[in-house]
Amino acid sequence: MTPRSVAIHGGLLVLALTLAWTVDSGGDRHPARVERGVLIVDAQRGDAESVTYRQGSTLVRLTARDDARGRWIFGEASDSKGGDVPRQIFAGDKKALALFAALEPFRVQRVLDSVSTEKLAELQLDAPTASVTVQIRGRRHHIALGGAAYGTADRYGRLDDGRVVVLPRALTRGIALGARTYAQRVFFSAPRVLIEGLEVRQGETRVSLLQHAAKVRRQAFWAVAGQTTGRDEYKTWVDALFQLTALEYVAESPAAHWVLRLSVTASVDGAPHETLRIYEVPDAEPHSAYRVVSDQTRLVARVAGRMTAKLVGDWERLAGEVSR
Repeated sequence: MTPRSVAIHGGLLVLALTLAWTVDSGGDRHPARVERGVLIVDAQRGDAESVTYRQGSTLVRLTARDDARGRWIFGEASDSKGGDVPRQIFAGDKKALALFAALEPFRVQRVLDSVSTEKLAELQLDAPTASVTVQIRGRRHHIALGGAAYGTADRYGRLDDGRVVVLPRALTRGIALGARTYAQRVFFSAPRVLIEGLEVRQGETRVSLLQHAAKVRRQAFWAVAGQTTGRDEYKTWVDALFQLTALEYVAESPAAHWVLRLSVTASVDGAPHETLRIYEVPDAEPHSAYRVVSDQTRLVARVAGRMTAKLVGDWERLAGEVSR
């Protein structure tokens, strides 16, 4: 067989295999997802309700909640060592949502057969000091945690029914750190490049800033609605706004005596998308006088006081110049 005939024969074989796969998959260009591991709980999207980690005096609980914007994760952590310590709350980020998605369905890497008492001790499951409890459709599944699986970031666990399993790292890695692993730190969910405008309210004053040439970062600029020329001060102010991050979460809702200093609504695809509100706490120390809540976080966070005070003051000046 000549080289030319070999090439033709090989090409026909590849074409035949491609057509066979297309027919077998019903013409779907995307192959079906390959399920890996052993199924423990057959769950659909939205079925996982909570994940609780316990080790000694440490407790971390993540709970799925739903509102008009969709699913989000409410986190809480506490450590009772040395007396009663107030719980820490936090809003979960994308990693927290991914943790719940990994439980729908709940699979383990593998199940170990015929584990002896000696083997349990070797896997650090004879007297476990930590556990994870997963609640799916109202039923709790308790998992005692052992040591790390050799050569991986996965971890051994023992289910309620006594089976010893290798748990996926997504379920155990980092959960003990609570907010340090899963807390949402940014206040806007939309990428900055997709935000078309910001409506900023301060008292009775309302000003709309529009973003121009957003897709080219070096050319992007912000201008007051109705104007085509931007100012460096607007860009500087917007940069500072997006640099605000949640230092810690302090409440589930604003207190009645807090003063609303600024409200910023971001627009995407020509419609209001999400709002951020900045509150000042009367008589508080300057470094901790400001609180922020947004549609992204749902919960109230403490932010850098001096940086936020400058943000509010700068906008008061800019808005005054616009209104003149």
